[in-house]
Amino acid sequence: GDDEGQLPVLPVRFWSKVQADDSGCWFWRAGLANGGYGSFHFGRRGSKRQHKAHLFAYTYLVGPVPKGLELDHLCRKPACVNPAHLEPVPHQVNCMRGNGGLHERSKTHCVRGHPYDVINTYYRPDRPKTRGCRLCHKEDGRTYRRRV
Repeated sequence: GDDEGQLPVLPVRFWSKVQADDSGCWFWRAGLANGGYGSFHFGRRGSKRQHKAHLFAYTYLVGPVPKGLELDHLCRKPACVNPAHLEPVPHQVNCMRGNGGLHERSKTHCVRGHPYDVINTYYRPDRPKTRGCRLCHKEDGRTYRRRV
């Protein structure tokens, strides 16, 4: 049989990977793709495809993103899947609002919501202007070691 129409089952698995915080963000707590965006696999066994978690949440709760637009994270936290924090905008607007340059340095939290403070922040020796989150680095290490 065709299981395409069984979407109500999918959100249970999806929402088990989401955690809300005091800022109103709904953080994706599973796999992250480039840029810190949530990554979600679903589909039939053997044909599972990777999907952007924020796009899935928006589409499921709000509806499809209008043609020619893409979702901009108003909260500037790519791991957030809260549709209220997502706005469909043209690509050029999304780029202008993006996380590059000065905006990147003004961030107070990493993509998973951990604070960039004295204790939790490190700077890479090979890229001294690039900050890293100690908690994320530790979590990623544990995840890697469990898989190996």
